[in-house]
Amino acid sequence: MVNRSTRLRLRRRVRSTGQSVKQAQSQAAEHLDKHVVRRWQKFSDVRRFVFGWLVLIGLLLFGLYLQTLSLGQFYKETVRADGGIYAEGVVGNVKNMNPIFAASPPDRTLAKLLFEPLMKYNADAELTGALARDWSVNDDLTAYTLTLRDGLVWSDGQPLTSADVVFTFEAIQHQDTGSPLQRSWRDIEVTAADEKTVVFSLPNSFTPFLHSLTHVGILPAHTLDQIALSELRADGFNLAPTATSGPFSFASLVTQDDQAEVRLRRNNIYHAGPARLDEFIVQSFADQEELIAALNDGAVMGASGLRTQDLDQLKDPDSRYQIHNPPLFNNVMLFFNNSDAPFNDKNVRLGLVRGTDTRAIFEMLDRRYPLSDAPILNGQLGYSQRFAQFDFNPAAAAEVLDKAGWKAGEDGLRRKGGRVMELSLIAQNSDEYPIVAEEIQRQWLELGVMAKLELVSPEQLQPDYIAPHAYSLLLIGIDLGVDPDPFVYWHSSEARIGGFNLSEYKNDFVDAALEAGRTRPDSNLRRAKYQSFLRQWRADAPGLALYRPTFFYAQLAVVDGPKNSYLADPIDRFADVQQWTILTHEVDRQL
Repeated sequence: MVNRSTRLRLRRRVRSTGQSVKQAQSQAAEHLDKHVVRRWQKFSDVRRFVFGWLVLIGLLLFGLYLQTLSLGQFYKETVRADGGIYAEGVVGNVKNMNPIFAASPPDRTLAKLLFEPLMKYNADAELTGALARDWSVNDDLTAYTLTLRDGLVWSDGQPLTSADVVFTFEAIQHQDTGSPLQRSWRDIEVTAADEKTVVFSLPNSFTPFLHSLTHVGILPAHTLDQIALSELRADGFNLAPTATSGPFSFASLVTQDDQAEVRLRRNNIYHAGPARLDEFIVQSFADQEELIAALNDGAVMGASGLRTQDLDQLKDPDSRYQIHNPPLFNNVMLFFNNSDAPFNDKNVRLGLVRGTDTRAIFEMLDRRYPLSDAPILNGQLGYSQRFAQFDFNPAAAAEVLDKAGWKAGEDGLRRKGGRVMELSLIAQNSDEYPIVAEEIQRQWLELGVMAKLELVSPEQLQPDYIAPHAYSLLLIGIDLGVDPDPFVYWHSSEARIGGFNLSEYKNDFVDAALEAGRTRPDSNLRRAKYQSFLRQWRADAPGLALYRPTFFYAQLAVVDGPKNSYLADPIDRFADVQQWTILTHEVDRQL
């Protein structure tokens, strides 16, 4: 049994232990407050302080970044860069890149890029030298002397001389060669005075002759002169040329089914300086639908020879593409065959001219083609509004047709001798021609004239209708050239089977004016002669001028491409091709 003394000691010990525990708890709490809580509060304050400064520094850095971006325009600029591969799509077949044979759009495109002519047009359709450095002409305009540039070489390093020029034109002129250019050059003598000088001797004076040299690429004699001319068209050179003189040289040709891909590489020794593009690819397609699909898919960066209806098939045209449509030096006209009745009556022709509303055709074609009102284009040498064809006037049209004996009956149709005036109109079944022909058909029906429309394929049109003059009415476009030479289309010497006078129009006064217009050196005299021609043409109305076609081609917005104001020929879109680019980079601005 525990005595009282022991119990008291135990109580004192328990009490002392409790006080020690309380004191320890108090000390622990004080220690925790002093070394943890108070320090944590100070750390939290420091953290907020540090965080605040970090936020401020971040804002300052972000502001500096924004300021740098905004000021970048003052010391940085984006410029076009060299390099890259450009691909252009063209409808047609690749058959012959040789410039004296090239006929299809892909072939003519390739010939232009590979073979340089003596003369060319710049982006403003101004005549300038290509391989030729300068030129002169004798007093009677029958001898043109051209001097080649210094240091010309072929892409294989061989010198390009006057011998190459003579070889090219002699090959064109020889019957065995089979060049489609033969007729235009058969009576011209081409000689080399020395290695850099070529003389073209003409049988008659011809003022616009230098323009004839713009689309004849020169061939390498050292590569081809051992080939028989009768075998030249079939030679392997035509699909794999080993020596070229243009801004690009041949690299490869790959064909598959009805498509072909021709890869060209930069010609680093091109006389005008290396192209900025590394490579240029020409991709051929069977039809317009395949071409548009390739452009929309990005398989090509450009597409040439588009129709107006093709433009509606482009994806996001306003933002993704740039559309070029420079006017051509062409004239779409309706040719009346003056040798056939009823077009052998001038009053019938005048009545149809006055009964055709060309403004309505212009509106129907979305105003994409400038109107034409004469056989010479507005702005060309000799054009004058005073001698433009007669304006649309239905009342005047009815009056002159009545005068010709074609009077409207109760049904509104015009008859003469009991026979209804029913005409046959031939037009090409492509591009905008069917739309235009149908509108003319509709307008003439309101005038009481029936027009039976026959649409034919482009392949049929030339051999079956144009060459044999097998038509009464023909809707077609003709090439006038930069310097107008309407001689072949209206001179009576061409009013024959196979001739280019498609109206078979014959007028002695017109013949004399056209002959003088192409043989006089003085521009004022030429202008006067052409205006004499226009005055008589207006009075006789052998045809009807409609509109001036434009050449539509689309390129992706990243392409810095052609700058043409006008085109003498669609292939002249490559006038400045060595300056085309597809890449950009930033450089320091020059202050």
